[in-house]
Amino acid sequence: MSNRFLSMKSNLINSSIINCSSKMMFKVPLDSSDNVATIRYEQIDENTFDLVHTDIPEELQGKGLGTILAERVFEHLANNNKKFKLTCEFLQSVYERKFCDRYSAFVIT
Repeated sequence: MSNRFLSMKSNLINSSIINCSSKMMFKVPLDSSDNVATIRYEQIDENTFDLVHTDIPEELQGKGLGTILAERVFEHLANNNKKFKLTCEFLQSVYERKFCDRYSAFVIT
């Protein structure tokens, strides 16, 4: 793996989740350029988010960054006592494979 990719992975793991409520997305910068990982949402109410789409830059897809982003956003929401719905098929898959035990109290259907 390249140093650039390892740096992006580290940024994704260690950077704060940014809630861009005006754009209805959570984002994490991947590097000093414009590369960001995002999860778009619709806000159902003050305490509930419908996570509708995950976006990782095309050249970085398939390297595990989406799974890291999913975990970070699930953790962010759970730590803030927010519920979430998983409309995004990728997030549904990641949740079912890796995180259903940890975050089941926060997921709504």
